[in-house]
Amino acid sequence: MKQFVVFACLSMMISTTLIAEETPQTCANGAGTVITGAVTEHKYCRSNQQMNWWNAVAWCDALGRQLFSMDDCGCSELRDCSKSYPELISNLHRAQWTSTSSTPDTAYYILGTNADYHQAQRSSLVNALCK
Repeated sequence: MKQFVVFACLSMMISTTLIAEETPQTCANGAGTVITGAVTEHKYCRSNQQMNWWNAVAWCDALGRQLFSMDDCGCSELRDCSKSYPELISNLHRAQWTSTSSTPDTAYYILGTNADYHQAQRSSLVNALCK
């Protein structure tokens, strides 16, 4: 019986530890999720809700941060940023606005298996990513 109780307690402790590791770290009082840069290990705050570009800029500003810029790509001699952004390579499941404009009506966002960039109308709904 003692062995069963010890085994049950150990199983519960291991399960609790595994569950805790899977829980994403939050930011912005729970309105965002912490994203760790793959190159710099900088902690970014990504909104849990999609928003247009202007609201994304305002949301980051309200947090005392700035929207991710295409200059923050995490390039080096070994990492070419001509087509993708290595800094975000492990956080690909959502599109993320950048502060970089392509025209007065559009801005770039980053998404895809290579963390590549695309452009969209600023009125499109995309997640904010604050640095």
